[in-house]
Amino acid sequence: MRSLTRHVSHRLHHPPARPATGHSSSPNAYTQLAMGKRFRACEACHALKIKCDPSLAEPGCCERCVRTSTTCVPAARRWQRDRIQELEAQVAQLQLALDETRAASVSAGRCTRDTSVGSSDHGSGDKMLAFLDALVDLSAQARALTVYAHHVHSAWPVISLGTGTSDSQILSMRDEFPITLVAILAFALTSHDVQVDAQTQQVLRQRVADVVGAAMTTQACSHDLIQASLVAAFWVRPAFDTNCYRLIALAIDMGVDFGLGGDSMPSSPPAWFGRHRGPLSPGMARSWLGAYVGSKFASISTRRQDAHCWGPSHDSAFNLLEQQPEGNHLLLEITRIAHLQATLANDLALCDANVYRDMNSEIVRASRSAVRERIEAIERNLPPWLAQDHQLRFLRLQSVILSNEPVLHTTSNKAFFGAPYIAARIGVHDFACPDEITPVVQDALLSLVRACHDAIDVVARVPTAELLNLTTLCFASSVTYNLALLVKVHVAVSAPGNSYGQIMTRQQLNVRQAMEKLKQVNAALVALDPRMDNWNTRIIGAAAWLETWLVDYESIVQRFEHTLQRGAAEEAMGSLSPSGFF
Repeated sequence: MRSLTRHVSHRLHHPPARPATGHSSSPNAYTQLAMGKRFRACEACHALKIKCDPSLAEPGCCERCVRTSTTCVPAARRWQRDRIQELEAQVAQLQLALDETRAASVSAGRCTRDTSVGSSDHGSGDKMLAFLDALVDLSAQARALTVYAHHVHSAWPVISLGTGTSDSQILSMRDEFPITLVAILAFALTSHDVQVDAQTQQVLRQRVADVVGAAMTTQACSHDLIQASLVAAFWVRPAFDTNCYRLIALAIDMGVDFGLGGDSMPSSPPAWFGRHRGPLSPGMARSWLGAYVGSKFASISTRRQDAHCWGPSHDSAFNLLEQQPEGNHLLLEITRIAHLQATLANDLALCDANVYRDMNSEIVRASRSAVRERIEAIERNLPPWLAQDHQLRFLRLQSVILSNEPVLHTTSNKAFFGAPYIAARIGVHDFACPDEITPVVQDALLSLVRACHDAIDVVARVPTAELLNLTTLCFASSVTYNLALLVKVHVAVSAPGNSYGQIMTRQQLNVRQAMEKLKQVNAALVALDPRMDNWNTRIIGAAAWLETWLVDYESIVQRFEHTLQRGAAEEAMGSLSPSGFF
């Protein structure tokens, strides 16, 4: 633009020579030269929808802008104006989010009486609602909450949705649990369900993380903050860089400070005077059991020992929901299975890599027997409408698998049974190879393989949309855990020097079939989630890594077997005829 201005200035001070023909230059041509090569009106004239006449006195400006001392800028094209308006709106939203976050960090530490009985601090709650309303209109919030209640909460009911009826649920959530409401819209639903773009939903996620993080540093605690942490942990998204395991631990710590753990779990000194006292409400009981379930599944998945053990407060919460079973049946069954798996992990020392339990030991036999009896009792007492529930069936199979997992343990390979379930953790040089194949070992290996295949069959039968609604923390990692165990068995029955090959062959194990089923599941997930904004899609899709590894492993084993067979044949030929003749 500066070079153009210099050019125009030069032409004004050194006008072009008149043609030799004697004809004068056209005034219109000189005017266009003074204006420069401007083919659009300026911003001011465009806004007023008036003619933009170039100025002869000020090069590059129009007459009106010179007269009104206004900066004369060529109007942007339509698509440029739309983009500028969009960016300005986003900057305003982000500035509002930043201002509200700073205000929330100051007020988050206040535990008022309203907070102690389950509601958010009214000041911070109002700020959160103002932030939400600036991004998502109220009707879209209500529709999204309905989707959550019908499709997500119905499958994993770990939080309270307020005290209102279904028609007034959005108003109840806004009044009692505004932070939880934002967490639901940010994490538990897709941007399509919330009717916003992906970038706006990411802003919502960041806001929840900022508020929860501020609460952690200021020792704030409320039922609303606990629930928001649980939602973010159970439905964490790939696009959001947050550790779901830490969020579960934070929810438990806040629950203890808030008073959900009762007198047997004292609060920290800063939270003591604002903690909840008295019996829990059903919503509080649901959140406390949900935090327990999340911590147990996270502990088993990562193989980390968990200090959050079942206690009197959990008994009280469980009994309260049993007395009010309407809407709580599924959570009670999930809690029973989580408690069973926690007991099993403790008895078998699954989360202690330094303790080895022999498959033939009495404690392992007793644990397997207890699991079978407990699962049979659970199945007998299931309400009819939960008897065919895919998720409960899958979780029960995980209990069977865990009870038989020691058949693959050695004194040094237990650390390889935790997530992530990738090829580097298969342990091809450290597999179970007992000298004696006892009936207990044979039954355990066959039971393990059968349960893994059954669990993958259950996953293949679950509707794809339902898979996307299930919590990643407790579901997707278990799916890949099942496949990883089958791969470990494949090594144990085929590697040189194995002894489990006496129990089954690679063909009988049929790990390829399980891989193909999960590939089909993943293809269906990608069709519904093409941006892979759900961890279930990504983690189940990771089965392809194990398949690549298995192809390479099998080619090595086949070469090894071919070499052995050729050597055995040559040796046999030599023994038949030492002189080279038959």
